[in-house]
Amino acid sequence: DGLPAPVVPSILRGFSAPVKLVHEPALTDDTLAFLAAHDTDAFNRWEAGQALGAKLVLDTASAFAAAGGAKPDAAVELPAPFLAAFRSTLSDASLDPSLRAYALVLPPLSELSQAMAVIDPTNLPAARRAVRRSLALACQQELVALYD
Repeated sequence: DGLPAPVVPSILRGFSAPVKLVHEPALTDDTLAFLAAHDTDAFNRWEAGQALGAKLVLDTASAFAAAGGAKPDAAVELPAPFLAAFRSTLSDASLDPSLRAYALVLPPLSELSQAMAVIDPTNLPAARRAVRRSLALACQQELVALYD
């Protein structure tokens, strides 16, 4: 009590053994976005971003399948918490450059396909491309500034 906002725990900080932590109940998108944007533990920050990115790509693949397939050059509306977390990582000069590079990559298709009951070889890659394209368009100025 007396805190201005709910506490967001960052579990297994500094832990080096390979552990797959399952949260019950699952962390909300807002909580994952907060951790992806602000966690001071580099691995936890990366993992939160990967979980958020995976959910977005998988949801997009499902939407493409329900609509009869992805359209060429499809773009998706990025949830505000996801986009804010991505931008925070992109602009955080205090992060190690290699961590920042890893944190800005969406989960690979091999990992995403493991989360599907039935792998969708058409819509899953299309969804990943669409999310990546949408991120590039939404963050074009920040990406160019970082490159320059």
